[in-house]
Amino acid sequence: MAKAIKAALILLGLFCVDSVHSQTCGDNCFGCHHGGCTECIYGWHGTDCTKECQGCWYGKCEQEDGRCVQCPPGYHSNGCDVPCSLNCRASYDGKRSCHRDTGRCLEGCVPGRWGHQCQKLCARNCGQSSCHQDKGTCLLGCTDGWFGQLCDTPCPQNCLGNRCNLFQGHCGHCKPGFVGGKCNISCTNCIDNECTYDELLSSVNCNKGCVEGWSNEDCLTRCGNTCAGKRCNKDGSCKSCRNGYHGDKCTERCEDECLLCEQESGLCSTWRKAIVIVETEDGEDTKSQGCVTLSPSLWLWLQVTKYCLFH
Repeated sequence: MAKAIKAALILLGLFCVDSVHSQTCGDNCFGCHHGGCTECIYGWHGTDCTKECQGCWYGKCEQEDGRCVQCPPGYHSNGCDVPCSLNCRASYDGKRSCHRDTGRCLEGCVPGRWGHQCQKLCARNCGQSSCHQDKGTCLLGCTDGWFGQLCDTPCPQNCLGNRCNLFQGHCGHCKPGFVGGKCNISCTNCIDNECTYDELLSSVNCNKGCVEGWSNEDCLTRCGNTCAGKRCNKDGSCKSCRNGYHGDKCTERCEDECLLCEQESGLCSTWRKAIVIVETEDGEDTKSQGCVTLSPSLWLWLQVTKYCLFH
């Protein structure tokens, strides 16, 4: 029994001592232990919480050194006395917020700026002058004529409307007469400058054929010199031949005395003019150019004469 009473007295003594100590901590202590403040109420700092916080948001500062936990909107630094950058985007209440230590704009930058404190200019070709705060890359695409993350690479010159893909620079559409992803392939020698491009085969196909003098699917092969007027079909065959030639591509010669021959068969349709000696009825010889006249002594020339009369 005596031991129990002794223990109770000891506990009562300790409680009384602690109560005395708590009374010495002061009104600004949020918690008191053995006469010392363990935590201060908002707005105060120091060992005994007798020092007032200065310029802190809601008056909250570190107990040890009085450093603000957070500065009021619009300011930063240890003493919360340095204004946030004017390039920080304002909040709905019109105030600019930035990080206490670094001054980093917490709600982004005004249009046209980037960087921790929005101190850098966005690339001039960024769409709506908008770019990423940390990287400076354009957020809303590029103005017409530019592509790339910083919109610093010009679109290919033959893009229709000077517009191209943001990342690869491929044209949406090409100016007339050009094809390909970057419109760098021309419809050379194509009728009306119309052609299509096969990406898989890397080949051009003229939609309406070739202008005179050219052949093949891409119209880059010249017609043969023996084609009349250098006019040929898409496959290179001549539409017609020059005098003295025949064949699909007019590469074969007509007979020596033949002026014109059929393109497919090679049969002569027009013979060259000939100078022959004709014996007249009085026995005199005379020169005749072209078709010869019929006489009894010129029976051997009959076939030639018939040909000349009807051709």
